[in-house]
Amino acid sequence: AVRYVTRRSSPRRTAPASPWYSPAYATSGIDSAADPAVERDIAAIVPADVTSFSVQKTIESLKLALVEDVRLFDYYEGSPIPEGKKSLAYTVTYRSLEKTLTDEEVNLVHRKIMDALKDRLAAEIREQ
Repeated sequence: AVRYVTRRSSPRRTAPASPWYSPAYATSGIDSAADPAVERDIAAIVPADVTSFSVQKTIESLKLALVEDVRLFDYYEGSPIPEGKKSLAYTVTYRSLEKTLTDEEVNLVHRKIMDALKDRLAAEIREQ
């Protein structure tokens, strides 16, 4: 099962330094705290030559409107990860400008990301 967490925090006053941040949030006049974010983690075992940058670029290339941010939070090589591979884990933040997202909507976009990582980078998604 994929773990997800919703985070409560004070509204953003400035755009975060993230390539995923949509300028629409900064200029929309919509209070981002009124549109709750959903966070989901993805842990992928990838070949050792795959960089974190290439994983983030793969996700960015999908141009998924609900993806607000992608952050690497764990990098691991060693047992039990097979030799010649490494584990990269990311937190993906999803948000809509128009409404609160349902689990089904987030699951659909999250599945697209996982499928792209498998197809394009030969990633094995670690179930948590």
